[in-house]
Amino acid sequence: MNLDRQSSENAGVLAYLCLEAGTRKHPSIEPPPSGSTWQYGSHPDIIEYLWETLAPQLSADCRALVCHKPALVSPRRGIIFAIALGTEYALRLPPAEFGLAQAAGAELVHHYRTAHVMLDLPAQFGSHWVFGSFDRREPEWCVAALEFAERA
Repeated sequence: MNLDRQSSENAGVLAYLCLEAGTRKHPSIEPPPSGSTWQYGSHPDIIEYLWETLAPQLSADCRALVCHKPALVSPRRGIIFAIALGTEYALRLPPAEFGLAQAAGAELVHHYRTAHVMLDLPAQFGSHWVFGSFDRREPEWCVAALEFAERA
């Protein structure tokens, strides 16, 4: 498994994930676990959606734990393009798909009401990130997201 720890595309998401995981200086990447996913800080339905609905549509196995969080990472360049975030998930999309997601109402900022936390994806992760919305087009958008990550 490859994770580009120096890439500007990963800088914001790694800073966020590693600060939360307490691994700021050494972001980790691991293969997906077998068995229960409750211990990874995200709702199992979110992890299942990323790993069992979106990932099978891709040309390569992109499933990984990044800083102990379920993610999709481009295998050649090591760019994160999807990440589980508790009861939400975020996608790094190419410009065309990003525009479609925004037009469909995808959030760029989410308020986690129970935790009293706000996550502003453009400010924290960088451009092209949106919160997923289980849009029926997301599997095809993730195919484009993988291609975008590999050529960025």
